Parts: sequence; structure tokens; C-alpha cells
Amino acid sequence: MINVPEMSRYSVSTKEVGDEVLSVLQINPTVREDSGFFSCHAINSFGEDRGIIQLTVQEPPVPPKVQIREVSARTISLVWTMDFDGNSPITGYDIECKNKSDSWDSVQRTKDVSPQLNQATIIDLHPSSTYNIRMYAKNHIGKSAASKELTITTEEAAPDGEPQDVHLDPISSQSIRVTWKAPKKDTQNGIIRGYQIGYREYSTGGNYQFNIITVDATGDSEVYTLDNLKK
Repeated sequence: MINVPEMSRYSVSTKEVGDEVLSVLQINPTVREDSGFFSCHAINSFGEDRGIIQLTVQEPPVPPKVQIREVSARTISLVWTMDFDGNSPITGYDIECKNKSDSWDSVQRTKDVSPQLNQATIIDLHPSSTYNIRMYAKNHIGKSAASKELTITTEEAAPDGEPQDVHLDPISSQSIRVTWKAPKKDTQNGIIRGYQIGYREYSTGGNYQFNIITVDATGDSEVYTLDNLKK
């Protein structure tokens, strides 16, 4: 006699093979909750006996739970935890990172991160850019589904590009109009909030310090007039 839960997924078949009776328990489909101990109880007119069978259902792990630990202009640090390893030891992790506007077909992948680790840092990112990040856990059975997708924006950084199309036009004997355009978009590394204009009197023999004027940014094209200059 085999004691099994009263579930439609469980079925027992019995047949005689010579002098023996062969009983088979089938579980279809198998789920992780089926893991446990099964008792097989045999009884006849001379007595009874009981056998205990342990069943361990193995499957791919559940996705890791990922959190952002730290964000800078060019790096994002992650930390993660595991709930269920699929009854098979974790063999590694895969990390995927992409720009928010891109598809997952073109991603930056870090594969086979050591199973002993629970944190990692994604490097060489662009400042003031929004990224999507997800992870997978792996065991000997297979690969988990993707973790919950994280969306994070890196910090701003100093611009990598210089102002473009800088022009000087004398508009009087004591004033010069300065016009320019913002740096290229992919070199701005954030919101351009202002500029500094440095000017000094030209001299071949001197090393004069620049006069510095701070100008607030107004858009993609800027203009400022330097006044009270020497004639």
C-alpha cells in the first residue's frame, strides 16, 4: 500500500511480475512542493513493513532579488539575494545592462559571475544616462527567468565637450559680442547650467590673468556682449 495525497496529479499502477508485485507511483506534472518523504506500507497475513523514499524535485532557480547599492556618474553597483536555488546549487549569475532606449538584443552582458558573490559593479557607463538592468541565476538544471527589471539613471559629470562654433564680433570701440553653441549632446554629461567666459588684453610679452564672467545657459545657442573694453 502506498500513501499518497489525494491529488489528480498522483496515480498508482500495480502489476504482477512473476512472484512479485510491482507498484509504480507517477506524478505528472511534478512541482517543487512534491519534494518530501513518501511512505510505502506493505501488509499481508504474516505481517507488515514500511519503506521511506525521499523525493527531491530539481528545477531551474527562481530569479535573484536585485537592488541598487550605489550609483555614480559612470558606475552602478548591485547587490542581490536568492530565495530558492531549485534544489540544485547555484553555479553562477548573468547580469545584463542596456541603455533604456535600446532593445535587449544589444546589451552589455557579464556572464558567469561567481556563485559565491552577492554584489557586482557595472563600469564604463555614460553620465546622466538611464539604464535597464536585469539578472539571471543558474544551476545544473538550467537558467532562471529574468529578475525584476531595474531602471536607474547615472549621476551627472563635468562636460567632456567644449562649446561649439565660438565667434567674436566687434560691435563698438569698447564692446565685443560673443556667440556660441552648446557642446555636442553626447558630451554634455548632464544639463548644461552655465558657461564661463575668460578674457584679457592681448600682449606678446605679458602673462596677464583672465577676467572671468559666469553666464547662465539659456538654450542650444548663446550670446553675450563684453562691454567697457579698451578702445
